Amino acid sequence: MSTPATAALSDAGGAPPATPGTTPPAAAPPATPPATGFWSSWDKPEQKETRDWVANKAYADPFVLAKSARDWETQAATLRAGKGYPTQTRNPDGTFAPPDPNAVKAWNALVGVPETPDKYDIPLPENNPYPMFKNFMAEELHKAGVPAAMAPILAKGYEAAVGKMETQLREAENAQSAEALVQLQGSWGAQYQERMAFAARGKEWLAKEAGGLDDLQLRTLESVLTTPKFLTAMWKIGAGNREASFAGGDHPPGFTGGAAEAQARLDQIMADRSAGKISDFQWRGGVEKEVVELANKIANGMAPPNG
Repeated sequence: MSTPATAALSDAGGAPPATPGTTPPAAAPPATPPATGFWSSWDKPEQKETRDWVANKAYADPFVLAKSARDWETQAATLRAGKGYPTQTRNPDGTFAPPDPNAVKAWNALVGVPETPDKYDIPLPENNPYPMFKNFMAEELHKAGVPAAMAPILAKGYEAAVGKMETQLREAENAQSAEALVQLQGSWGAQYQERMAFAARGKEWLAKEAGGLDDLQLRTLESVLTTPKFLTAMWKIGAGNREASFAGGDHPPGFTGGAAEAQARLDQIMADRSAGKISDFQWRGGVEKEVVELANKIANGMAPPNG
């Protein structure tokens, strides 16, 4: 919306009113007709198509036309010599030299490679966690001399290829995980169900400590450790971590508090045992030993001093 001042300027845009008693200015002389191009003398019927093409290009003079024709001829010769796409050349010592800059220039002009990578119109894939993908992809496409019209297709093709590769990788990981799980079930035997329950508890505790673990992170962890080591680690965390349970695990950590802390710990263990929170497996696996240590700690703390 215009301001009052600009609106007033717009309203005053007509011719100024004539001042009484003055002679209106003389009309301007007619404009000089445009100069006729050098191609205007090409008036034969067979010259019409070429004349119209040159006129459309509006070359300033025959020299500019000749120079452009020479540049095109040079570029065409360069492309023919390199059989089209400019490639590196191998040096005698085995290293590679970059393509001829003239060949690159000719190729880019011929197929429509943009001047800079940011001129590519590459769509960002949906749900892509890497916002710089578009920029990095554009840089590599520009290095390769990819035409602007081809870039979006290649970018989508790359995403599709990566997606297929990830799908196959996941399928292979799933197959390995399933096979390892069967083997682990055989080696754990009757303790399989109980240890898996502890492993689930250990995974929950680890996820809580890490601020959450998604499927990809858990899959990566299993892949790095291997399935047996991953599940064994989760089992031991679930069975031995005091924040996951009050079980001692295979090697419970020693108690370092005083008699009062030992009494509180013993009371908690006995309450959990009565409530069924500590299984027989946990009890035999280390909790029973801890109870004995706690009882000794309490007894020593209550014993009268010597002498």
